[in-house]
Amino acid sequence: MYDQYCIGEVSTASLLLYNWVWLNDTLEKFIYLTTTNLVLGCCSKDGRYGIFAPSRGGLDLLDLRNGHVVRTLIPKTAEGIFNVICQFNETNEYVLYYHSGRKTLRVFRVSDGILIANYRVPSNLTSIESTTDGCNVALGMVDGNLTVLTIADPKKKRMYEYLQNLPSRNGLQKMVTRRPELQ
Repeated sequence: MYDQYCIGEVSTASLLLYNWVWLNDTLEKFIYLTTTNLVLGCCSKDGRYGIFAPSRGGLDLLDLRNGHVVRTLIPKTAEGIFNVICQFNETNEYVLYYHSGRKTLRVFRVSDGILIANYRVPSNLTSIESTTDGCNVALGMVDGNLTVLTIADPKKKRMYEYLQNLPSRNGLQKMVTRRPELQ
């Protein structure tokens, strides 16, 4: 069984087959053939990085040009066999990783591999989607619950202003700063 992906620009295409990756760059006329552990994962939209997230545990960020591990985000530990959902957000800045045994969604920054968030979901997660600006993540769960989270990255300069302008923050500030009326 194989999955076919069209990654990034129109000039690049890839074919994932078990542990082999074929990258075809039509502009440069190169075909890259490499072996990698990218069996249970996905690749970034620009075709640069891939994720290896086996159901037994562990999470690796791979360079798809040569198949080497760039970073180990979660070390390989025996956690049992559980469902794993792992993907990049829309801007390829973060890796979103859900583990059904721990029932947590972890968010890692791609540039340095730091854990940004560790959110415990109330029930089993069925889908994860990111907004186009990459700041929010929508979670769909088995019980019909829909949760939208904001990725509050302290390294982003515009994040403080973004959080201040959220409608939920504005309403909360009005409630907290409002003084009781004297009768």
